[in-house]
Amino acid sequence: MAYFKNAAEIGYAPAYVGLIAARFGRSLASIKQLMADNPQFISDTDDIAQVIRFESMYLAQMYLQTGDWENADHRYETVLEKDPEYGQAYLGKLKAEIGIIEIDDLADARRFNKRPADHKNYKNALRFSTQEQREQLEKYDQDDTDCHMRHWTQICCTPNTQLSNDKIVYVADGIGDHYMIGQKGKTSCDCWEPSQPVVISAQTGNGKNYFIENVLLQHVRKLNHKNRTRHKILIISNRIALRLQTADRLNNKHINEDGEEIKIYSPNENVDVMSYQSFIKMLDVMRARQGKARGGIPLYLFVICDEAHYFTSDAMFNPYTDKALLHITRIFDNAIRIYMSATPYECLEHIMRHESSAVPEAVPSVFYHFARNYNYLNVKYYSEFEELKGIIENSGNENWLIFLDNKKKC
Repeated sequence: MAYFKNAAEIGYAPAYVGLIAARFGRSLASIKQLMADNPQFISDTDDIAQVIRFESMYLAQMYLQTGDWENADHRYETVLEKDPEYGQAYLGKLKAEIGIIEIDDLADARRFNKRPADHKNYKNALRFSTQEQREQLEKYDQDDTDCHMRHWTQICCTPNTQLSNDKIVYVADGIGDHYMIGQKGKTSCDCWEPSQPVVISAQTGNGKNYFIENVLLQHVRKLNHKNRTRHKILIISNRIALRLQTADRLNNKHINEDGEEIKIYSPNENVDVMSYQSFIKMLDVMRARQGKARGGIPLYLFVICDEAHYFTSDAMFNPYTDKALLHITRIFDNAIRIYMSATPYECLEHIMRHESSAVPEAVPSVFYHFARNYNYLNVKYYSEFEELKGIIENSGNENWLIFLDNKKKC
């Protein structure tokens, strides 16, 4: 270690490579392979400036992978202090600013309420990139009028580190009072309206269920008390187990102990919980409840589609996913339909197609994107199986579950 430090101080690049390996606790061969695999960060391993830059860029990339946007931005800034014309660092700062990991996520940049070109870091990345990199970046800022994201009013919820030390924005805080139906003085962009679809895109632990069960449910309860009505929230889950968990939380006790299949749970007078499978079997009942017969009064003010990626992720083996979405948009066209998922982007276009067909005159759809933060994960990297063995041996009493594509590697 001392040799590497002394040699690195006099500008000997190979020694600095060894110093990086020692700092990362990895073999020299694996670090050299990392450099070979990341030519966008380093093109000459004998150039001490490039080797030093590689270390900061690689560390910044690891921070991005864990959602630690603040430390990632700091590392990129360190690179720019020494090389203010390094385009890849500006691109990294753009990722940290928006809260994305992969550059391909810029293709849906409209969900962040800004085009990429509206960001200073994007402009600098273009300015200081190679011609090939510039052409690739420009594709993400094309005004594609066919993009399904143009149908949504997008709201980006990111933490303000100047006001708070919190690394994430919880769903209840990001949405604020937008859920308060018919609030005077609010526009449709600020306040949800009947028949409006809403998407909440937030990672696990951001409080999606907390918002529904402790904020939205209380709002419906107050409305019923004030107006002497009997409105409800309907929560539809993609798995029976999730439905039971939701009902348990709302009821504060364990239910269904005998394993009997019940299509609708009513933990209290303001909420019903069911699975998508049960919904398909009860279409006539749900039509009647929602006032579709003889112009009745709708029962449900809010319909929650939990784990909304179900509509596409289960479609390969479940022939009823499309049918479920079709009838949700039609039966509940007079309710606010809330689609919740940590991974909604694959199903958004599918949902929007059904929404546009069922409720063509609906007020603009609202999309809430909550920036991801995975810095609570203890992420470790390896490139050789011997390194993985060392990581496992040094992990103490932790249990490991390892998936391999070839059992001969065991």
